Amino acid sequence: MSELKNIFGVNDTDESLKGKSGGGKFGLNHGFVAKIEFTDTAGKDNGPGNAVDIWVILGEREYRRRLYETTGALFGPKNTKVEPGEDGYQDLFYTDMGQKIAVIKHALKAVGVTQVDIDKVTATLDPTKIAEGMKALVALAPAQYQKQPVDFFLEYQWEIAEDQDRTYPELPKNMKGGYFLIPAVKPVGTWKEVRDEKGLHYVDDAGNVHPFERDTAYMESNKGTQQGVGNASAGATLANAAGATDAKKSTW
Repeated sequence: MSELKNIFGVNDTDESLKGKSGGGKFGLNHGFVAKIEFTDTAGKDNGPGNAVDIWVILGEREYRRRLYETTGALFGPKNTKVEPGEDGYQDLFYTDMGQKIAVIKHALKAVGVTQVDIDKVTATLDPTKIAEGMKALVALAPAQYQKQPVDFFLEYQWEIAEDQDRTYPELPKNMKGGYFLIPAVKPVGTWKEVRDEKGLHYVDDAGNVHPFERDTAYMESNKGTQQGVGNASAGATLANAAGATDAKKSTW
């Protein structure tokens, strides 16, 4: 039996009473990679299933992404279902699994793994053994990578989740929108958000441009626009910016 704690010993100065720090917001954020791990229990109720978990942390808030090994049917043109072995399946598999492998490499580079080191490992991998390859890549993560600061980009969920009234920022699951996890880039002064007719980017006080950029197509899509009650669309924001003399800026 655990020791009974004296509830009357709690004081108003106790730091543990404070609420958790706020989470991230759409766009540029700064934090750490809390986890890059392979798991073979990614199935229902921790059953068999291969995946790589990538967690990014900001304060006490975690943003989690699980990249599953691609198995089973996939959907092709016009949302047609394509089973393994059918015409076109290999191309669909390569596209789907290729995005996941790219994200794993992207996360590894964010914590200091070089392209040379990644290439050395990939040259030894059997393309028919996906799980083994995922595991080998993850093993490249250096010791204490959790202490290396990173910049990360959060995008809005594609659709409103069940029991929610709006979409919320999340870690991307593929590279379609562009870079979203890189070693922290120190600004001269502060990074400022710029939304204009070209889309979204960030500049510091010396005019340096951050690697995170998103075009107008992205910003007007569900990923760049919060859906839900009382939220103005990013498309409207960009339209207003395009008609203004100067791009709208806010300090990050």
